[in-house]
Amino acid sequence: MITQTKLAVFGDPIHQSLSPRIHIEFARQFALDIDYQKVLTPAGTLAEALSIFSSAGGMGANITAPLKQEAFALIPQLSPCARTAGTLNTLKWDPSTQQWFGENTDGQGFLQYLQKYTSIDIAPARVLLLGAGGAARALIDVLEKNVSQPLTVVNRDLEKAQDLKKYPRLELLSYVALNQQIHQTRFDIIINATSSSLHQQLPPLDNAWLKNSIVIDLAYAHGLSTPFMEWALSHHAKSVDDGLGMLVEQAALSFALWFDRMPDSKPVYQQLRSRE
Repeated sequence: MITQTKLAVFGDPIHQSLSPRIHIEFARQFALDIDYQKVLTPAGTLAEALSIFSSAGGMGANITAPLKQEAFALIPQLSPCARTAGTLNTLKWDPSTQQWFGENTDGQGFLQYLQKYTSIDIAPARVLLLGAGGAARALIDVLEKNVSQPLTVVNRDLEKAQDLKKYPRLELLSYVALNQQIHQTRFDIIINATSSSLHQQLPPLDNAWLKNSIVIDLAYAHGLSTPFMEWALSHHAKSVDDGLGMLVEQAALSFALWFDRMPDSKPVYQQLRSRE
């Protein structure tokens, strides 16, 4: 008898998540039977939600906003990548220890997205990263290793991001301080790693930064441009893209962790794009 594997994604909001569709398509490639659910999980309730899930036979989970750092604080078993980033997005149940194992696939997923779906050469680029939460921290770790220029990170609350000073080539600024430099420098790539688009909002970034920049919003808007993408286009960004490619690639890495098999991600990405 084939046992159905229980998987889930935890976050708030969660209605927009494409993770179930993506992982069901991955599972079909290997004739695997999975049950993948969305679990609405407000901040501060993840421990209870994971306990209920593991008691019900949960084997693997994805963690999305705003819970990635909360998950990191809860999980004792961590990969080197997750430990360095200080955040995680993937959990695998370890039957031998009866505990969750935490991994972060966001950073490598972002690099694979750039390589597979864009012509962007990030190595020589001057990059501005908006936000210092869970998704941003995974990107900081890979950007520090793959970009030759210093990385600029801007965040509303600098107190919550002071630990990022461990990265020697990272410049941490408030939006006010950054916007005061508008005539002093330019950025080749601007990455929105905040949750602003999920809430139909915009970060307090001077719109002059957007002109002639490659703009990537890690949010995804189900076939529509996100508010951040629309704003960037209206202020003459060089190009815009959303987070679908990264979402699919980080999911493929999560799937490989759970099942020890790497799915073919491109057909799934193309299928999702064609349904928009």
